[in-house]
Amino acid sequence: MMTRFFPGVEERIPFEGKDSKNPLAFRYYDRHQRVGTKTMAEHLRFSVAYWHTFMGDGSDMFGAPSFAREWRTAANPLDRAKATLEAAFEFFQKLGMDAFARGLIIAQRIIDDRVLSSFVEERYSSFRTGFGARIMSGQTGLADIDKWILAQPHPVLKSGRQEMLENIINAYV
Repeated sequence: MMTRFFPGVEERIPFEGKDSKNPLAFRYYDRHQRVGTKTMAEHLRFSVAYWHTFMGDGSDMFGAPSFAREWRTAANPLDRAKATLEAAFEFFQKLGMDAFARGLIIAQRIIDDRVLSSFVEERYSSFRTGFGARIMSGQTGLADIDKWILAQPHPVLKSGRQEMLENIINAYV
């Protein structure tokens, strides 16, 4: 892993035990230690508030920003967003956050099992033909879309089946 934003931090913050003098070491959290039937890593999953950690500048109602983030310096907004994401993933790796890896594995299983394929196919079928295809191919703009919507009869409301979809996803989590 390339260390770009946190060069002074080891690849992954290590467990060194309660007597460690290293300010960037876990003293009690040993991801491999079993507590009951699970490891600490299984019991205790890290979380990071992305917006506050990577987008915030330390300002509050009483004053100006109190810190600058290296990843927020690019002039181009897309470059700033990419750098922020790179900083976040570097940070997550150094903390040893496995939640993203777990999420990707779950997403791949859902795709491989094709449990949502028929729903997605049905839900977005109108994007392949007619006006939907024109929108998706960029052949029309907002003014045309506005006119088209106003010319349509009232839509027939149809359930999005959210609870069913949540239950499918939760079965994988």
